[in-house]
Amino acid sequence: MSMTAAMNGSMENQASDDGVVNRWIQFDHTLKNQIAAFRAAQKGKDPGDYVKGGLQTSPYVTELLHQAVKCGDPLKAERMIDEARWKYLDELSAWHLLDLDYLIIYGLKLKILGRYQRIFHSSEGKEKLKDYLDIKITL
Repeated sequence: MSMTAAMNGSMENQASDDGVVNRWIQFDHTLKNQIAAFRAAQKGKDPGDYVKGGLQTSPYVTELLHQAVKCGDPLKAERMIDEARWKYLDELSAWHLLDLDYLIIYGLKLKILGRYQRIFHSSEGKEKLKDYLDIKITL
């Protein structure tokens, strides 16, 4: 598994000796698929049409999504999900000090922060945020 695959969340060629990258990709894949399935179900659509590579569930992710929806604020819900990503990356980095895995994890954290930079500090991002905040989340 390459650093590029980790940064892009690619599930291709998942078998590798790189445990940290595999665990991150598996976590992120599960999270994205559960979000897609949840949103499809809310809209009365078949979740199978939106899930990539089969739906694996995690009780942690399921509870996270229920809490995010319960908060009622789309931006706060998105932050809750990103905080869970950040915490998972912290767990992955526990025994890595300035090795390749640490640098990959650091890069993934920068990617999360970069997303917020684009949202809050560009005119296009501010416009998308305005549209995003007009979305109502319901159970």
